[in-house]
Amino acid sequence: MNFFKLPFDFDVDLLKKDLEYCQKQHWVDHYNRGDYEGNWEIIALRSHSGDEKNIIPIDAEGYRDTDLLAHCPYFKRAIDSLLFEKQSIRLMSLFPGSIIKNHTDAGLEYDEGFFRLHIPILTEREVIFYFDEVPVHMAMGECWYGNFNVIHRVEHNGKHPRIHLVIDGLRNEWTDDIFIAAGFDFTSYEEKNRRERLKILPQIIENLEAMQNVNNEVIIQELKAELANGITS
Repeated sequence: MNFFKLPFDFDVDLLKKDLEYCQKQHWVDHYNRGDYEGNWEIIALRSHSGDEKNIIPIDAEGYRDTDLLAHCPYFKRAIDSLLFEKQSIRLMSLFPGSIIKNHTDAGLEYDEGFFRLHIPILTEREVIFYFDEVPVHMAMGECWYGNFNVIHRVEHNGKHPRIHLVIDGLRNEWTDDIFIAAGFDFTSYEEKNRRERLKILPQIIENLEAMQNVNNEVIIQELKAELANGITS
C-alpha cells in the first residue's frame, strides 16, 4: 500500500487556531522550484537548526523544535501523541491553482525506516494527491501515511490555500503496531527486498570468486545456496 489513513483524527478547530498564529509569520517558498508550478510555501515547527525558515529536511541527528512550536499548544499535543522520534516538522501551504509535479522523494518508504505523515488542516475536495496515478483526498484532521518514494503529485483546483502539517519520523515498534492495525502489508515489502537481493547475489558471488581467496569459500557456498533456494521458492 502506497498510502493509507492512520487511526487518528485531530480536532480541526484547534488545528486551525494554532495555524492562525503561524499564518502571521514569515513563510518561505519551497526550495525546489522545478517540482511545482504556482505558489508553495513552508514554515518549520522543527528543523535541524531550530530555525523556522530552515525548511530543508536532511538525514541527520540533532533536530530541534523551533520557537514557533511553543506558540502552538495543540500542534505540540498532536505531535507528542505520535510516539516516535521526529525529525523535520513543517507546515506546507499550496495555493489555489498550483500543482506539484510528478516526482519522488528518495528514502521516504516505511520499510526503509524513515517515513512522512500528512495531517490536513485546511483543504477542499478539489485538492487531490496522486500516488502512482491513484487519486486520494485527505480530509481535514485526518492523519495519512504516503510512500513518497513512488511517483506522486498534487493538483489544487480549489479556492483557498491547502495547508498540511507534515511530520517526518523514524520507524519503531509503536509505529509498526499502528501500521499493521491500519492494514500495512509488511510481507509484500519483505518479498520485494528478497527479490532485489536475489538480483545482486550473482554479482556478489562473482566478485568473491575473482578474489581467489580461500577464506571466502564458505561465504561463496552460503550465497550460492541462498540464490538456489531463492530461485526455487
